Amino acid sequence: IHTHQLMASVISIEGKNINVNRDEYRKILGDIIPCADYGMPSTKKLRRKISEALNNNPDSKAVIMKHHGTICIGYDLKDTFDVAAVLEKIAEEKYKAAVKENESHRIADYGNSYRQDDKFTITSNGQTVEYSLDVPADMPKAAKLHAEIYKKNNISYIVHAADEAIVEFSSTDRVLKPLLDDLAQVAGINIKPTKSSNISQIAKKLKKKNAVFLENEGALCTGATRGDAEAVVMVLRKGCLADSYAKALKLTNQLSFIDAYIQRIIYITKYSKMKDK
Repeated sequence: IHTHQLMASVISIEGKNINVNRDEYRKILGDIIPCADYGMPSTKKLRRKISEALNNNPDSKAVIMKHHGTICIGYDLKDTFDVAAVLEKIAEEKYKAAVKENESHRIADYGNSYRQDDKFTITSNGQTVEYSLDVPADMPKAAKLHAEIYKKNNISYIVHAADEAIVEFSSTDRVLKPLLDDLAQVAGINIKPTKSSNISQIAKKLKKKNAVFLENEGALCTGATRGDAEAVVMVLRKGCLADSYAKALKLTNQLSFIDAYIQRIIYITKYSKMKDK
């Protein structure tokens, strides 16, 4: 099974093999979990690097794919899912050993919404209201923000992502760079923070990306469907966790801009349309 599971993907950015220290884990995974060097998805280089990792560690039941995810191997589905689950435990332990837990933040609710023709419905602070895209003067701030995004972008769903990892990153005033390739594909490259008061700038940034950080207040994620927007939230959270791990270990290795850009274009023009066939 090829997975993009959360913590194993996050620690993949380190690019190192993992020595399995616990006997109960060794029985399931083997003594070593190798990390295959990076190759862009669907390329011969990627297949070669995974083959090398498996050939050099024939007893291993999992391979970590740098900047990407994992390959888990078993006799049947249950056995293979057990491999993925134990690998995730090990990865989470490595993450928690490296990254200090931060205090949670209370932030404003910028709401979730969906668009239908020239109207949109937003749920914020426990209330659901329908508005026209023509912004009235008394429209609440969150609704004005959603209206502006819909008017300038061809999307139908907006989600305010308020996960702790995302909120924590939004308070750093830094750019989220592509440490994981699915972040670059699904959300965009070099995602930047913007003040929530700068509505036009937020809408402009979402023309080329599907996520933008609101300074100190999480992020807005967009999509053609609700599932698409929620997928952006998932990869954005994973990217923020990867950034925390990289910062804790002082890792500077990231995807090249060219690799990330190519994958973003392929995702937009090809991969994202495959579910419609």
